[in-house]
Amino acid sequence: SVDNRERLETAAEESGVADAVTFTGWVSQNSLQQAVVGAKVGLSPIPQNYVLRTNSPTKLMEYLNLATPAVATPTPEQAQIIEESGAGRLAPRETNGFGDAVVELLSDEERRQRLGQQSREYIKSHRSYDHSLNTFGKSTRPCSFTCSETFRYYHME
Repeated sequence: SVDNRERLETAAEESGVADAVTFTGWVSQNSLQQAVVGAKVGLSPIPQNYVLRTNSPTKLMEYLNLATPAVATPTPEQAQIIEESGAGRLAPRETNGFGDAVVELLSDEERRQRLGQQSREYIKSHRSYDHSLNTFGKSTRPCSFTCSETFRYYHME
């Protein structure tokens, strides 16, 4: 909302970080890659609640797919992804813990580059649509050509 944006912009000004923060507002899918590729660290402070116990937004996987290491809150799926990939940090959804994790990654460029490479490799090998198709095919009885083509159609990269 406009009120939240103004509150955040004021907080950035008062904290002396306004020059280092960009508030984009809504970003179209076409512009998303360009915005993320320019980021040093992706932020995924997803709240731990009833709905997100069993799923999470795709934000974290989008960061990792674009070789951007991330700081994420430990919702079950985000924790699994960060632990399996080693491509970021888990941190509590509170100012000091989350902020400290961000500063830690920002202060070590070599580590960020290494984590970025790990993140892209993890997505390719564990979370790509090809991987999902192969896993889906192995976990069920053999799927017909039509089923396979339908899955690819609806889940194209």
